[in-house]
Amino acid sequence: MKYVEVINQVKIVGWITLAYTLFAFLVTLVREVLKDIEDMQGDSAHGYRTLPIVSGIRKARAIAAVVAALVILALGIFQYYLYLQGFTLVFWYLLIAVQTLLLYLIYQTLQSQTKEDFNFASNVSKIIMLAGILSMQLFYISL
Repeated sequence: MKYVEVINQVKIVGWITLAYTLFAFLVTLVREVLKDIEDMQGDSAHGYRTLPIVSGIRKARAIAAVVAALVILALGIFQYYLYLQGFTLVFWYLLIAVQTLLLYLIYQTLQSQTKEDFNFASNVSKIIMLAGILSMQLFYISL
């Protein structure tokens, strides 16, 4: 009986680790696109071929927003399974602290026009990463 419980907990930890890895990758991708838009002038002067230089600011901004929307979708699916597994505290934290910030990041990304705007959006993505990392403590409390 104990062996089965341990196996189930190991599976849960594996899925949680995978979810954090995917979350970190996708939010970092959004941040890097935003930073590339912010640094577009200098990158262009040095001959770099970044996404905003090759595709334009409009497309790069749209890609960042779509990736952030995919994070919201993936996180929502993950939250559903967390709720089913009894991790309600983590569910509500992610909904309030992370999902709300992701929605704001999409809005900010689509509204940004200046270098300062994109810098602010990039900083919002850093806060999202921090909020996501802080949710790890809630798993510890919930187990």
